[in-house]
Amino acid sequence: MSKNKKITTFAIVFTGLMIAISVMLKLATQYIIIGGAQILRFDLFGPFERLPGIFFGPVVGGICGVLIDLLGYLFANKSVNGYMFPLTITAFLNVFLFVVLWNRIKRFSQKTVEIFYLVLICFIGILGCSNLFLSTSYSHTSLGSFINSFGENSIILTYTLIAVFIIGILLYLLNKIIIHKTNLKTIEEHYFKLFLANLLPNILITTVNTAILMIFITSLQGTSFFIFLIPRLAGMIISVIFNAYVLAILYDVSKKHISQLNLR
Repeated sequence: MSKNKKITTFAIVFTGLMIAISVMLKLATQYIIIGGAQILRFDLFGPFERLPGIFFGPVVGGICGVLIDLLGYLFANKSVNGYMFPLTITAFLNVFLFVVLWNRIKRFSQKTVEIFYLVLICFIGILGCSNLFLSTSYSHTSLGSFINSFGENSIILTYTLIAVFIIGILLYLLNKIIIHKTNLKTIEEHYFKLFLANLLPNILITTVNTAILMIFITSLQGTSFFIFLIPRLAGMIISVIFNAYVLAILYDVSKKHISQLNLR
């Protein structure tokens, strides 16, 4: 068998296995349903869904996302929201954008990625604290009045930004402790890169999916967009933290086995 055929055969088998595992793990996905829609979702299949894309490219990754979405609906997800074609498109985009970002981020040193992460988290914290300060102590100014004009949405956004900052700093410190205690080099080398590559597309896709759900589910129409979005973003961040850790380990193990098979 030629090397190209070996690569193709392995890619098909490996991708099929990851899809099968992902669909089975969708059965274990936990949902909180309010008003007939997913409010929170903690998924276990994310690392397996993304692994083929890391090795075989963004298009393969996107196709995996589509197949897992369709098969997950058929076998594991009928009772949640029903099938919505736009969510299949965003399933493709979610994994596709993750792989594209991963291919860019992995070129940077771990130190550079950590600095970018801390700058991003600190910027979010400054933005949240500034909103809180302006909306309370300087509510009489034009900027304070503008922030307060959004009502409860402004309050939710402000405290969410502050919460993300606190969680982000705690996550950074926790990650350092785990690396120090376990000496897992693969987590030290890949975790923050995978975390950022996962987080950024998920923020976009979760926001778009929230808008789609509010359009298609009549019981949600009239609900505040931010009130519906914030808990979904919170659940997404928890999943991304978990997925990045597991994916860092799976990536390292899979990479070693692929190199031993002399496919790359």
